[in-house]
Amino acid sequence: IREFKKTMAEQKLATAESDTLQKIYLPPIPLLGLATGCSVLGIALITPALPLIGDALGASASAVQLLLTIYMAVLAITQLIIGPFSDLFGRRPFMILGALAMMVGGFIGYFAQDMFSLTIGRIIQGLGAGACLAMARAMINDALDRQNAAKAMASVQTMHALVPIFGLMLGGVIVTLFGWQGAMAVITVAGVLLTLLFPIYVRETHLERGAELRLGFIFSAYHQVLRIPLFLGFCVVAALQVGIFLSMNAFLPYLYSQMGASALEFGFWFALTPVCYFLGNLINRLYLVHKGIERAALIGCMLTVIALSLLLAIQYAGLHATLPVALICALFGLGNGLCVANVVIGGIKSAGSYGGTASGLIGAMQMFAGGGIGALIIGFGGDVDTIFATQLVLIAGFISLVAVLFVNRQR
Repeated sequence: IREFKKTMAEQKLATAESDTLQKIYLPPIPLLGLATGCSVLGIALITPALPLIGDALGASASAVQLLLTIYMAVLAITQLIIGPFSDLFGRRPFMILGALAMMVGGFIGYFAQDMFSLTIGRIIQGLGAGACLAMARAMINDALDRQNAAKAMASVQTMHALVPIFGLMLGGVIVTLFGWQGAMAVITVAGVLLTLLFPIYVRETHLERGAELRLGFIFSAYHQVLRIPLFLGFCVVAALQVGIFLSMNAFLPYLYSQMGASALEFGFWFALTPVCYFLGNLINRLYLVHKGIERAALIGCMLTVIALSLLLAIQYAGLHATLPVALICALFGLGNGLCVANVVIGGIKSAGSYGGTASGLIGAMQMFAGGGIGALIIGFGGDVDTIFATQLVLIAGFISLVAVLFVNRQR
């Protein structure tokens, strides 16, 4: 009995110490949400400004479109590179450098007088955004256990979902009032704000890091992570679920247009999707995480597959009405919100000491999946044949469902 009481007392002390460490080292969740949201800000704010940039700088439509494409490419590649190095040198330095890069890139973009300078500014912005995005996920993984990390990730994803909603709405207003430089000014202000806050509120969370830089370290880190079946399962689900959400932007405007809806109506109805994504993250944080992140992810994947199946069914049935499509997309957003945060944190946790590498790889795969599926949809005429586009994303949904079933079985 004495030994039992001693053991229980030691466990209680260890738990208290762990909770104290979490409070000391974990940066404020709203700050991490702001850091991840700023990565999307570089897409949401610049989109309404693209036509004005072409007119002001005398650039072609393809050159202007490159400002988005190159930003997303740099955002993905940066996460792939910085992730492993953060396992070696820690998260905090890259977080601060990322904020600084966003600020510098914003300044260069604001004062740009030609497309070359503006493109350089966008590249630097992408470097900073990629660093902040990967490090925010890795810090949550470092400081919290699986259940609490899933809750924190759901909170961060909630803020992450709000940024594109307000960014797209405010982007048009800012561009109308201040021109395309207004969008660059907002990105610069966000970078300045993060540069001032990170040194004060962000402390190092990765305490067991390496001390030696070896040739081929990145390849070695990815080799170790990619050998973990559980990580691969989580990564596939995370990449495809986010990829489907991003690629739906490639064909849904055409579907609404075929139903006779204006661009304003499309914006109103499609806004229900991120709103329900917000609700999904909230439900996940308050209730489903306690049931296990794998089970929550399974429920979310099932809802997204059901939603995509219904979207395909109503097109085959010839039901051309905006409300059913909007409600089905809202169901997809709800399922997406229940799933994404759980599979992201599950994948990072499954990588053990290679949390930064796993965070970077998952983030990059999400961007590549979104761009790849969207390119396939447009390349094969999905803007005209929306049934084909829906079939493609439904196949991706079924693959993610199989992967999440594998994850549940592995656990």
